[in-house]
Amino acid sequence: MIRAARALLAAAAVALLGAGTVAPGTPDPDGLFFQAKEAWRTRAEVPFVTYAVRASYGSHNHSFDDWFQLNYRASDGALSVEPIVIPGETSRKERGVPLYLFGLKVFDTNPDADPITMREPAIEPAFTFGMMPHSFLPYVAAQPGDPTPEPEQSRLREIGRVITVNKEYRVTYVGLEKLRDGEAYHIALEPLRDPQLNRLRDLWLSKDTYLLARERVAGIFDARPYDKATWTVDFVTVDGRRYIQQVRTDDDLHFGTEHISHMQLDFVDYRFPKDVPTYVFQHAV
Repeated sequence: MIRAARALLAAAAVALLGAGTVAPGTPDPDGLFFQAKEAWRTRAEVPFVTYAVRASYGSHNHSFDDWFQLNYRASDGALSVEPIVIPGETSRKERGVPLYLFGLKVFDTNPDADPITMREPAIEPAFTFGMMPHSFLPYVAAQPGDPTPEPEQSRLREIGRVITVNKEYRVTYVGLEKLRDGEAYHIALEPLRDPQLNRLRDLWLSKDTYLLARERVAGIFDARPYDKATWTVDFVTVDGRRYIQQVRTDDDLHFGTEHISHMQLDFVDYRFPKDVPTYVFQHAV
């Protein structure tokens, strides 16, 4: 009887410890998640970033490309997006008149036209798709000519910081994996509530810096059909800072009667001008 009771107590202790601990030598998944947020929270950003985004997708055995020019102002997170018109492709933007038979398109007066109206890719260059609050603004280093802080401000020091506890996800450690830029910790996230709001599913964190190298998210743009697909986001280091390189999905996207077999957003031509005129951001999204 005593031996059986001891066995039951030992089993209960193992179960209790196993619920809140990880195997020896295994990184703590919640700790990795916290480190990832801290690494992104403390990253410094340049005042302005300009870049281009190519949106490519496939439909009816054809490939289509749309280009956009974006400008980002770090001080307030303002973002401007302008379509880039490629010479000779204006006819693609003039929608034809389709003819359907039994729900299938059999003819179009402009068969070369874009099958969909692409949503503007209003995505900040270092957006984390939910890992950081959308209101998060990176630290912007002081620039020549900026006003000098008041003496009282310069003497302020940090006396404490609020550490938020992860209550949105159950985080598990998957393993250390080799990516293009080196080894990365892979953690999987299962939303504990509001899966349509808490969309992170996997994160790959650089082993040396804990900065995002890749992530998998369930939906982008908060609009159909973009929010129904699973997207993989890859990041790249440019001039010592981490930015989005590509956002892609292999899921089918349905725009009404049109069917898109895949979509990919490539972030290219990153530049860091000293200034961007204010009028550029008058219609910022």
